[in-house]
Amino acid sequence: MNCLPNIKITNKEKQYLLNQKKFNHGTESFIFEVPSLFGENRLAKIWDVDVCKGETIQNKFEKLKRLYHIDTLKEINDIQIIASISCEGEIIGYLMNKSSYRKIDYFPTTHTEMLNYLWLARQKLKQFEQLEILYGDISSSNILFLKNDVCFCDLDNVAYQELDMDIVPVCLGEFMRKFEFSSTMKVNEKDISYMYNLFTIKGLCFLDENRLVEEYLESEQIPRELLPLAYKEIRKQMRHVTSLYEGHYFIDYVKDKYKEKLKLYK
Repeated sequence: MNCLPNIKITNKEKQYLLNQKKFNHGTESFIFEVPSLFGENRLAKIWDVDVCKGETIQNKFEKLKRLYHIDTLKEINDIQIIASISCEGEIIGYLMNKSSYRKIDYFPTTHTEMLNYLWLARQKLKQFEQLEILYGDISSSNILFLKNDVCFCDLDNVAYQELDMDIVPVCLGEFMRKFEFSSTMKVNEKDISYMYNLFTIKGLCFLDENRLVEEYLESEQIPRELLPLAYKEIRKQMRHVTSLYEGHYFIDYVKDKYKEKLKLYK
């Protein structure tokens, strides 16, 4: 099996890179588009040294090496790992392709369109699980959409085989601490569906923050696109009864009239 390719840059090139305008950024990294260093249609994800240190970077690097060799992942996900990036012998990030997909924020969506994207994202999560990849950082920033497909970015912060996530979202961390009863804090399928359900309610109700989503769940309201059966599932995911939650997906309780509309997208 071939190793993950590596691109070596000098310290001078690194400083030049870090001085460029950021293409995007997150909790643990900065993303740059610098064709002069990496070629066209390439994005360099450089980890923030204040957040990602020795063991974290090693964990990420090990995941990148393994994920790079999963051919099925290349087939089902438009964002792909191209190479690691190193400077003076140390891994500082990785290179990925620049996708033509866009964040959901770019779409003037109707509720029916949103349901279609939510359904596609749920299907993609299931495909990831079949590959032993658990994607816990589910947000509108990390899931990209185009026509009738979705893809996931932030591939270095997943759980894969025995390698766990590096940065756990706050709301997922609270859920795990309260209801997993585990000292290892290992991400599992129930955690993924919990995050996805927050994302579902956030999308259907056009809410801005997960905190608002949790308040909405506690109010026991049901988005009009979901069947009354979802009421029981939402009650199980409320803060004070979340331990009863079995990992069901809200998207599975879509009203028939919306299911009929969704057929137009298939």
